[in-house]
Amino acid sequence: MAAWYRNRLLVMQRFHLNFEVFKTIDPFFDDTRPLVFTHQDLHMRKLILGKDGQLWVIDWDDAGFYPEWFEGVNMREVYHLHGDSGSWNKLNSGIFGDSNS
Repeated sequence: MAAWYRNRLLVMQRFHLNFEVFKTIDPFFDDTRPLVFTHQDLHMRKLILGKDGQLWVIDWDDAGFYPEWFEGVNMREVYHLHGDSGSWNKLNSGIFGDSNS
């Protein structure tokens, strides 16, 4: 699985998808860590606060088992692509820590 992700990163860098976020990713993924279930499209428009105070996360189309740092990296990519809230981007490291480890 790590080899597939490594190749995917190289392809994305090669085909003009060379956003700043990809430059921070080590192309040699640590395959000793387990994959975890992640949403993969988490941003402000995917969160709904119910009248009862319950937080709902919607739109799980891209969810799957990925390296544990993928969610944080994807959040940074969404910020760069769509210009999401700067405060959301600042929360990224607080929520996920260093997305490159």
